[in-house]
Amino acid sequence: MPATWLSNAAISNPTLSIDSEVSSSLQLEYILTVSGEFCFSADTIAITIRPLPAAGLSGTTELCEGDPAYFTSSGGTPVYWWPTYFFPDPTLSAQTAWLQESCVVGVTVRNEWNCERSDSIDVSMNAMPEAVFMVEGESGCAPVTLQAYNLSQNGPDVSYYWQVNGSSTPVNDAEILTFDQPGAYWIALVAQSAAGCMHIASEAGPIEVHPLPTAQFFFTPEDPEVIYPEVDIVNESSGAGQFIWSIDGTAVSLEEDPELVFAPEHERTYTICLEAMSEEGCADTLCRHLFFEETAQVFVPNAFTPDHDGINDLFLPVLTGFDAQTYEMMVFDRWGSVVFQTRDMTEGWMGNVRSGTHYAEAGLYQWVISIKKQFGVEMSRFQGHVTMLR
Repeated sequence: MPATWLSNAAISNPTLSIDSEVSSSLQLEYILTVSGEFCFSADTIAITIRPLPAAGLSGTTELCEGDPAYFTSSGGTPVYWWPTYFFPDPTLSAQTAWLQESCVVGVTVRNEWNCERSDSIDVSMNAMPEAVFMVEGESGCAPVTLQAYNLSQNGPDVSYYWQVNGSSTPVNDAEILTFDQPGAYWIALVAQSAAGCMHIASEAGPIEVHPLPTAQFFFTPEDPEVIYPEVDIVNESSGAGQFIWSIDGTAVSLEEDPELVFAPEHERTYTICLEAMSEEGCADTLCRHLFFEETAQVFVPNAFTPDHDGINDLFLPVLTGFDAQTYEMMVFDRWGSVVFQTRDMTEGWMGNVRSGTHYAEAGLYQWVISIKKQFGVEMSRFQGHVTMLR
């Protein structure tokens, strides 16, 4: 056979060098011929050339600090990975490594003829930014307002954004966060480098926003009178378990449905407030004004019969809600002359004139009453007609 792949076929110790890839086993036979002056000798040697494994390595070429790297070998059985301290089991074809810096990762594989071959890749590690923040404020009743501060110390290639329950918003160094709706809110700060490395810092627990109760109540009747001061108060608050009732700024009851007592001596307004509180301590306050009207009533008969039969003999108006000390009644005949006058609310007219010595004629008479409402200031004037029958 021709001296293929021999370094020099004419020397006694040539070198065999396979300078091309073989894909399968190759059988070679070399004949060595030695000749003298008059004779020669020959010998034959058979050499088998085995193919190398098609070693291949694929996997992570760029990663962030602290992230795992993944690699897969092919072309044979792995017998060696490097750097060795990241690969405790060298026989695995799929590896997960926690690298600490940029480096070269390689693998050596072996085929069925124990031929070995290696492959490697360069792995670049990018620095991980660090997100640092603090929040001033705490859980509470709606609305909750917090002040969040970005305290991160990274390079200019790092960008930031806040996350509230996973929803992102751009970052100002000092961010005011307001939560109007009840619920649990998780706050986090995300720092991301230009290489895509991301670090998320979050609070140890959520911000709890508690719902506000609703204070509500009403009166029955809505327009009470001084002479009838009984008032029922109905509590229709929701979301509350504790109550404080006050009248004109003074606490008077802690009951849910109290019996509040009013004793107005004259026309006046009370300010009634209800503070309703939830289990979390959230409160709502409602104040209403309760006005007691000084209702005055005047009943004046339109006829009377002074015939001494004990029935309707007296013309006596009945007034309630007035100041008796300011009472005056005058009765006039058809010519405008005063036939009767009194300042006593209990004194009626019996139809007499001239100090009782004579009796007036039957007919139509005009009456006028002047009086102040009880605890009032201005005089009220009432007038009408009454018929005297005989």
